[in-house]
Amino acid sequence: MVIDITGGTENPQISAIQPMTYHRHWANATVMPDGNVIVTGGSAGNNNNDRYVTNPEIWNPRPVSGRWWRSPTSTRGCTTRPLCSCRTGAS
Repeated sequence: MVIDITGGTENPQISAIQPMTYHRHWANATVMPDGNVIVTGGSAGNNNNDRYVTNPEIWNPRPVSGRWWRSPTSTRGCTTRPLCSCRTGAS
């Protein structure tokens, strides 16, 4: 769901979007400098130390198309992973 409060919190605009490919509990969502949102980490089970989601997914909120796409898979098994650098060309 997308909740738009730019017009105030009394009458938020709520829109349904397509769900992510992978069901996640305890994931991280980060707004990148280009405005896209990347969701990383998480687990398919709630508070289970198994079934890690290693496929980050990215969503572009402009226009609100509700489409997600997958970025390259990680092999590291963990429920949370900080995003180290969002800058293009960063080393």
